Amino acid sequence: MATAQKKPAIIIVHGAWSMPDPSYTPLKRQLEGLGFECYLPHLRTSGHEGDIRGQTWEADVEVILDTARPLFDAGQEVVLVAHSYGGIPAGAATKGNGVAERARDGKAGGFRGIIYVAAFAIPAAGMDLLAVFGGQWPLWAEFAPAYSKNHAITLKEEAKHVLFSDVQGSPEELATYWKGVVTHSQDAFEVPVTFSAADITIPKSYLICTQDQCVPGPLQEQLAESLGFKVERIDAGHFPFLSQPEKCLEILKTMIV
Repeated sequence: MATAQKKPAIIIVHGAWSMPDPSYTPLKRQLEGLGFECYLPHLRTSGHEGDIRGQTWEADVEVILDTARPLFDAGQEVVLVAHSYGGIPAGAATKGNGVAERARDGKAGGFRGIIYVAAFAIPAAGMDLLAVFGGQWPLWAEFAPAYSKNHAITLKEEAKHVLFSDVQGSPEELATYWKGVVTHSQDAFEVPVTFSAADITIPKSYLICTQDQCVPGPLQEQLAESLGFKVERIDAGHFPFLSQPEKCLEILKTMIV
């Protein structure tokens, strides 16, 4: 839990094929209920097909920083909570923007910590998400040929059971989550990062979702262990804040530093 007198603000960085609402607003409300100032910006790589073609993780970094900079300027410290693909731009956004780094430059505020939730952590600069996936995209998504540029990825119907495998609710609720799934820019997955999870200098934690069918639990374990994350685990699928909201919140409270 945060130990400073003033709680950090929190920026939730959503995953691919998603809009902030409906899948992430429940977590935002929970965190606000604990007294955190919480933000949930819409990443440029997710949305309607014509709007997202050619957009990369770099555009998403700017979205995150556009949200964070006014907070920094007001002296606020920020914790990033990054889900799934969101780990890529969230990690990159921390470059030069940690609290200690800004203090050395005579600036207040900054990123205090970052929490990955079933998130992709790129091991080294020069790698991309396709490489982390072993060079092959999952069968539940429709991709263009690799590195062919300016394409939008759509999800097949079977992806519903991959993303929301353990989410309980009425048929109407589950249908609402699936209707919130949109297209995602393929370039966001295929442009190499210039700042990797290994380069992050602020405290970094990883909530491993052991039953995840989208980012497999063993891959999460491998990334978290090899890259020096402080680890917590939850016996949940890809969206633990939907399937086990109270337990997920209790764990996240201990990870917000």
